Amino acid sequence: MEYQLTTSLLTNPATGIKVSVQHWVHEKAVGSVLFAHATGFHKEIWNPTIEYLKKAAVKYNFLTFDVRNHGDSGLENKDLLSEECDWTLLSQDLLNLLDQVEVKKPLFGVGHSMGGCTTLLAEVARPDTFSGIIALEPIIGVDQKSKAGLMLIEAARRRKSVWEDRDAVKEYLMSKTFFNTWDARVIEEYVNHGMYQTPDGKITLKCPPKQEAATFAGSPNASAYCYEQLHTIQIPVLFVGGKNSNTIFPEMIANFARKTNRGVGRIVPGQHLIPQEHPENTARLITSFLDEQSKGQIRSNL
Repeated sequence: MEYQLTTSLLTNPATGIKVSVQHWVHEKAVGSVLFAHATGFHKEIWNPTIEYLKKAAVKYNFLTFDVRNHGDSGLENKDLLSEECDWTLLSQDLLNLLDQVEVKKPLFGVGHSMGGCTTLLAEVARPDTFSGIIALEPIIGVDQKSKAGLMLIEAARRRKSVWEDRDAVKEYLMSKTFFNTWDARVIEEYVNHGMYQTPDGKITLKCPPKQEAATFAGSPNASAYCYEQLHTIQIPVLFVGGKNSNTIFPEMIANFARKTNRGVGRIVPGQHLIPQEHPENTARLITSFLDEQSKGQIRSNL
């Protein structure tokens, strides 16, 4: 059987906040994997990684979603969004999603950067939501009020967000060092799904610069709280750092692993944007983690 893909828009009845979800279902699935994206991205950024998992015959269901102010969720919620975006709210959105979707257990979480933090926060808030988590370059205990953090927020506010057409978008991206290391398939997903065409025919980001900046600015309290609560997490957690990352360093990965009851650290090729640069390697990492979970052991290379 081929995977059956459904896309749905879930609404939180208490807040009216909508979350856009992709759900790949296999009739012989033995569990599920939920993917959480980083700030400035969207659910489809995981599609190349998922394609590799499908080719590897990993029989799990896969879920991806856009946080409330990103991707298709951001378009649906544009009149409900504030200029502040605390990550604890995003972790609550994740839990609300799981309350509304029929998920094949066991459920594993894979979160990148912000998504790593919010996935862990969801587990802190509701223990045993996941059977295991892979946190790729998670933003935990990182002070976005630092000089570097404030520069990141300001850079997001100034980000170019409108182009004449998608060809102009690709030309612009290829001119920037930031995107030079990305896998070509991830670039395609970003251009096709991270942006939309406005009524005047131009192409613009689904996550506007002010919302990306608000998301970066919304991290300090949640990031610090996540770090403080790592010791409460009882499930296996694999903390992954990029060998050439300028955001999360090997000693930080080792520290996260030590603070978590069943935490393990691993360093892999890449910079901060591991899934964007290495979707195939990311899929292998996930496959290995799932296999190790079935055998009751995960390995560290620290």
